[in-house]
Amino acid sequence: MKISWPKVLNQDRRRFFAERWLVVATSSTLVILLAAVWTLHYAIPPQAEPITLHYTTSFGVDLIGPRNRMFIVPAFGALVFLVNTILAMVVLRRERMVSYFLVFTSLILSLFLVFAEWTLILQNR
Repeated sequence: MKISWPKVLNQDRRRFFAERWLVVATSSTLVILLAAVWTLHYAIPPQAEPITLHYTTSFGVDLIGPRNRMFIVPAFGALVFLVNTILAMVVLRRERMVSYFLVFTSLILSLFLVFAEWTLILQNR
């Protein structure tokens, strides 16, 4: 039996976008991640000296580095978002609740990433 993968993925994608809450959560996560990158880009201007990348209350500043390393946090969020969304599309046919769990986990993670980004911006003002 030959399986046509583009046809299977197309059916999964159609089924995924028919679920309203999955689309709302996925769209919200995407908007939050794009806003995070935009905010980081404009809130911390390019500079020659390194910036604070991590701060703890016990030790103070424990990681400094170039400005482009601050985009690792949103990149991690985007990677998790992409993997979870693809898995949710594939799993939706068999396990609807798992699909919802994956998408809403991405949304919650993106909210935590916004908090981490906010602290990064406050440290570098």
